[in-house]
Amino acid sequence: MISSVLRSKLLMPLLVIGVAFFGLFLHKRSKDGYGHNNLKSTSGVSPSITDYQASLYADDLFVAMRRTGTDEDAIKKVVNACNPEDWRLVHNAFGEKRYGITGDFVLGTPMNLKHWLRNELRSRRDAKLISRIKDLYKASGVLY
Repeated sequence: MISSVLRSKLLMPLLVIGVAFFGLFLHKRSKDGYGHNNLKSTSGVSPSITDYQASLYADDLFVAMRRTGTDEDAIKKVVNACNPEDWRLVHNAFGEKRYGITGDFVLGTPMNLKHWLRNELRSRRDAKLISRIKDLYKASGVLY
């Protein structure tokens, strides 16, 4: 009798504390550099695409990376079509999307385009593609 009363009085606060820590962990994880950081214009050159075209490119990249398997050809197509100012628009249009083992919807960590690409291309051998992406980010003052 005493143990069940003690257990019930201890269980609820421990549960609340556990949920609070888990929530803080998820919140901190989403703010530790994975989140959406708008790239600022650094070159003074006008982009050659519209905001709408940038959002279409961002959607193409998302589709290329969101499921099992990465469509590197689709990524190459977008990357090679962009100058640094275009890439800035595409990065900003991509925003922040959940990335994780279960797909992009439920348990993933919110990440911007740079982190999606780093995760998707981590084990790839296409040095030319990775170098091109690094150059596009470097032109915006961001390390890849």
